Amino acid sequence: MTRRITVLIADEQPLFRRGVRWSLERSPDVTVVGEATDGPAAIAAIDRHAPLVAIVQGELGQVSGLDVAREATRRRPSVRVIILANEADDGAAARAAAAGASALVAKSIDPDDLTELVRRVASANAPLAARGLASAGPEERAPASPLNERELRVVDLIAQGQSNREIAGSIGVSEQTVKNAVSSVLRKLAVTDRTQAVIAALRAGWITLGDDAPERRPAGR
Repeated sequence: MTRRITVLIADEQPLFRRGVRWSLERSPDVTVVGEATDGPAAIAAIDRHAPLVAIVQGELGQVSGLDVAREATRRRPSVRVIILANEADDGAAARAAAAGASALVAKSIDPDDLTELVRRVASANAPLAARGLASAGPEERAPASPLNERELRVVDLIAQGQSNREIAGSIGVSEQTVKNAVSSVLRKLAVTDRTQAVIAALRAGWITLGDDAPERRPAGR
């Protein structure tokens, strides 16, 4: 028997919510169990309906989608939050991961792609490790990083939203050297793009957000 994926939609625009609901419920394995119009209502609805996946607009009045992800995953670690943003770049995706979200995508995503993303997020074997970063105690140690210092610095600057050209200027190397470092990072972390690399580094605790030169964990040999 196919498992039903329960979904909650939080967005300020009724027409958008209705469109997402209609698109999702064309799939027999997806059921929308609730809707919300702002951040506090979204958090309350997640508490009430306990959906497997919550699709949350990035801006929900005074309480942002990141705030919703942070609070919802604190209360219900099993919930998977997908944030819909006007712009979905590497930095935004990294901030979403740090807040506990399972994914961040542009609001312009194709409806069928959103449905498939809901399925992938719902089938994840475990909640994101990034949810534990903010509460990790000083005695907890991150696993050794397979990345060298330059590669860690590159990943950190990607998380800050810098392009390859900007990263090259920041660390004083050629743009090709940055491209080579990015390729090495993707290979070592077994990921396919820059956003996944940032999320993996955040989960492991090798980088943090909001610091120009965050403390690094020891690189593996």
